[in-house]
Amino acid sequence: MKATIRFSLSVISFFFISFVSCDTGNKTETASAGTTDACCPTEQGSANDQDIEAQNIRMLQEFYSKYDAELEKEQNYSEEVLDGIKQQYCTKKLLERLRADLDSGYIDADPFINAQDTDGHMMETLRIVKVPKEKDIYEASYRWADDSTKITIRYQLVKEGSTYKIGDVL
Repeated sequence: MKATIRFSLSVISFFFISFVSCDTGNKTETASAGTTDACCPTEQGSANDQDIEAQNIRMLQEFYSKYDAELEKEQNYSEEVLDGIKQQYCTKKLLERLRADLDSGYIDADPFINAQDTDGHMMETLRIVKVPKEKDIYEASYRWADDSTKITIRYQLVKEGSTYKIGDVL
């Protein structure tokens, strides 16, 4: 009987402390959006949002890794392989728009690297971040090996089914 009462008091005390501590103003910084309660995440900085952000960054890193690996083959790269990579990571709508822009001469560089070719060092300096306070906007940047010029490309990601894809190059 005494053990049951102690256990009940322990459970009640735990919930009381948990509830009260959410109102103490404990704030933590998040990478994506300002401050949130440490124990009671808000929608803006919830653990789920941080998981999605991390997944999206990994997705963009995978895209660049595969894309750059194929481009590094220089004269031997395959347009079919590049198209397959783009189909895997980009929305159909974006690919149709980019094809039209390329055919019309509106763009003359690869929009994913903002250049016509690579120097073999892009992956060494590639950095991908979520743009703070912008919904589903991510930024990829890298530097050329022989130049300190920073190349930056912004992406709007869109959810398709249960995953995110590149929906626009901004």
